[in-house]
Amino acid sequence: MLTPAGSAFSVRISDIEAAPRTNSTVERAKLRKKLIAISALLCAPPFLAGAFLLWTSRPPDRPKSSQDPIPVYSTTVFGSAAPGAGLRGLVYELIPNMPVLPYFAGLHPVTTLYTKTLNIPPQDFLVGIPGVARVEWFAIDYSGTIWISKAGKYHFEVLSDDGSRVYVDEKEIINNDGIHSPVARRGAVSLKTGPHKLRVAYFQGPRQTIALVLTVQVPGSDEWKPFNTDDFQAPKGAQAGARGQVPPR
Repeated sequence: MLTPAGSAFSVRISDIEAAPRTNSTVERAKLRKKLIAISALLCAPPFLAGAFLLWTSRPPDRPKSSQDPIPVYSTTVFGSAAPGAGLRGLVYELIPNMPVLPYFAGLHPVTTLYTKTLNIPPQDFLVGIPGVARVEWFAIDYSGTIWISKAGKYHFEVLSDDGSRVYVDEKEIINNDGIHSPVARRGAVSLKTGPHKLRVAYFQGPRQTIALVLTVQVPGSDEWKPFNTDDFQAPKGAQAGARGQVPPR
């Protein structure tokens, strides 16, 4: 019998010969595989054996977030060229220990998210982002078109853990890149009436926290509100004509 001290693993060579005759070939093959696996485990260094047991163990349940509001992401494709139709987020897997946002043009997205708001307050990284398999080392490149009904200076603030950058009409207005705890940075841009392209690039590096909150202050108001594409939809008469237009710079 091969039995490590204090271990629950056990198999006898005689078990192979004692397999039921009615299904002897299948049973003996299973027992041989079991014997080979356990023998290899017994011969491996202690740290490898421990790693094997850890790898085969059930991972802990992810904690539930106690913070609100948590955005609800949809797998329904509502993002489009129409202003206010939502943001499309392309999800990328990153190599661990990347210190800044990647060059997205050289990567291939693994999935796509659609949302109208970016409102993930600081919380445990294990909560993750709905629709993203990873909880560490991934990036999301959000983009969409918004309609500006009132010309003037628009102020944006992005709070993120880790790095993020905000672009309007392909011009960077906020640089909050790098690996860091939740940090908020602001930027402003003067916008004319009509469609404009909005892009928010974000990446989550190492544990322990995750966060991505985009807020906006419109001209003539002192209030900061969570950004939502519903607030930037084109008027009925202009929405169809806005499709395919190049946003003014």
